[in-house]
Order: sequence, then structure tokens, then C-alpha cells
Amino acid sequence: MLTLLGCAPVIKPGASSDPKGFVTNDPAALWPNREVVVCWDRTNGVQFTGAEARIKDHITSQLKWTGVAIKGWLDCPTTILDETNLKPLMWRSAEGIDIANAGDSGYNSDYAQKPVEFGTTGNKSWCPEAANYLDSNCLLNVALHEFGHVVGLHHELNRADLTGEDYCKRQQMRGELNTLQLGVVDRSSVMNECRLIMVNQAGTILPLSWGDLQTIRALYYGPVAYISLPFVDDQEFLLPHMVSLDNLPIKIYGPELTEYQFTWVKPTEPCHQPGHKWSSWLPVSKGINKSDLPKPIASYMDKPVKICVVGRSRQKEQLKSFASSIVVTFDDGESAVSHP
Repeated sequence: MLTLLGCAPVIKPGASSDPKGFVTNDPAALWPNREVVVCWDRTNGVQFTGAEARIKDHITSQLKWTGVAIKGWLDCPTTILDETNLKPLMWRSAEGIDIANAGDSGYNSDYAQKPVEFGTTGNKSWCPEAANYLDSNCLLNVALHEFGHVVGLHHELNRADLTGEDYCKRQQMRGELNTLQLGVVDRSSVMNECRLIMVNQAGTILPLSWGDLQTIRALYYGPVAYISLPFVDDQEFLLPHMVSLDNLPIKIYGPELTEYQFTWVKPTEPCHQPGHKWSSWLPVSKGINKSDLPKPIASYMDKPVKICVVGRSRQKEQLKSFASSIVVTFDDGESAVSHP
């Protein structure tokens, strides 16, 4: 089965900005010390020195403004399976890899990191102008997209607050496991497959968008309010997210977070749109309970709604233009309590 552009889900449960993005919903999946050490896995004996140098130069030049350092780029040690702090990179021919696969989104502290796998010949549906794929701009665009996954970003087209104009004939997942929406949809993002395909067809370079830069900075420097939905059994694996009123509260958390505010909007509305009424600042220990929901509850039961949250620490406050959000459907029936 071919895997396009690192679709693997997460395994483990600042400046003037308008950050946007679709990101990991687990602070533990961020790289320790804001540093990713990569190495080339040579266990299959494949090496492309020129292409590897181009990837290194492009990735380091693009990510240097995010505050996350990408270091290393040497051959992996023979004990790579025991090195949880290294992110391997490797070349694959036609052995189940199409363009590339990031392995995991973000950092996994419980085991060695899965490698980023790069295809060696590309795919003409993604890179039609790449006569020599290893020398192409398409390779660099694909590599940057995969490194977006490495630092914790997900596919922008899988946000649950998209509108029809964002489809570009791509399948829309309407959510993704263990993810959080930040700000509004970023159509310029390197994580937007529609944009990636368009640029690859033109044979040009797609840099990190302003939203990508600010999203990564916000993830690693915060504060970010994370939203933990009260799932039961395997309900977390079912999309769209169904939440029973009987299972509340919805928990709000985040590194150094002390308080949060929340509001509710229609799925495609921006959280920071004027006129939305936000709650007062509440302690993160409180969570969002049934009594906090807008009245009358019957007006939005069984309909998708976007929960918007901003948090603050003792030093900084998350801007409403950069609110965290998740789209859920509230239900008081058995379908929202447990699924086989």
C-alpha cells in the first residue's frame, strides 16, 4: 500500500502574528530542547550525496526562523534502534513508498523515531516536471512538507473547519487523530497538499508560509491551550468527533498554562471573529462542563460546533487570532458514549 506524504497519525496520545495550522494535540510530542537531530540510515546501502546536501541546505534555511534547530545530518550510528533522540532519514526505491513518509508526526519519547522515507524517482502525478527527481525542486518541497510533520504539523486539508473551496479534488478527512487546530485555515501552508501539488506542477519552490513559521514558533514557545475531549473506549478513532454530554468536562491543559477562556462558533467561522462572547478567565483545573455550554443546548445538539480556547501563563497570553480549536458534535445518546 502506497503512503503519500506522511499520512501516519500521531502514535502517542511570538512577534506580530496570525498563526495558523493543524498540529499535534500532545505537548509531549514536541522535540526536547527545541532540537531535532537527524541522521541518514544506511542499512539499505543507498546514498545520494548531492540530493542529501540539497535537502540539508533547504530544510535548515527554512526552519532556522522557527526557533527549532535541525542538526546532525551525519550517518546514523549502528545502534540507531536504541537512539530515541535521533530522527533517521533514508532512501527507498519502489518498496512501498511513493513520494515520502514522515513516519510519525512529532516526537515519540517511548521508542526510537520512525525514519523519514524519501522516494528516489518521485511520482508524476505529484511531480510532473521532475525529469530528474533527485535534482528537482519537487524533492525539496516534499522534504519540507515531511519535516513539517517531524516538528508536529499535520495536513491542513484535514482540518474540520474547511469549506468546499479547499477540496482541490483531494479527499478531506474531516479531522485527524490527536490533533488541534490553531487559528484559521492556511491555504499557503506547505502542509496544504493542494498548494504543494500546484507548486510542484510549476516546478518552483514552496517555502514555509508565514503561518507555518508562526505556528511552529507558537507550538514550541507557547502558550498554547490544548483541548482533551472526553472519549470512551475506541471512540477517539471515529471521525467526526462525537462527545456525549454525560462525559464532560472537556479538559484544557498545556505547559505552564494557568488559565483559559473559551467560546463556541460555527465550524467554518474564525474563533476571533468580532461579536463572539468569550468566557471569563478560568483555572485550567476546571475544564468545560455541561453547565458551561451555551443555552439552549437543543439548538446545537447533533450538529458540528467549533470549541475555541485561548490560554495564558504567568508571562504570556495566547492571542484570540491564534485560538486553539476542535470541531465536535454533542450527543446525549448511546452513539456518543461507546462504539464497538
